[in-house]
Amino acid sequence: MDREPALPPPGTLAPKTLRGHIEFRDVTFCYPQRADAPVLKKVSFELRPGEITALVGASGSGKTSCVCLLKRFYQPQSGQILLDGRPIEEYEHRYYHKAVRESNDNRSD
Repeated sequence: MDREPALPPPGTLAPKTLRGHIEFRDVTFCYPQRADAPVLKKVSFELRPGEITALVGASGSGKTSCVCLLKRFYQPQSGQILLDGRPIEEYEHRYYHKAVRESNDNRSD
């Protein structure tokens, strides 16, 4: 009961509008069960509003891990994930998840 959570303090940002610019900046990530085997090592890329971006790679190359990090199912060991220039953990939890869900619902296949 006295254990401290490993998550950062809850964010409070909830702007009226978002541009939707996402940036992975030097992100390193390991799944908790495999802390000795990084899935992503200093990965950097941008997802710009209005552009279509595809993550392509072999099985196990980190595509799903990027999505899981973006959805905040996990925290990276190092680096940052930014939304409109702000770390995603600064956004209010429900607001952020609603924004991610709506952007996924509005995409055209």
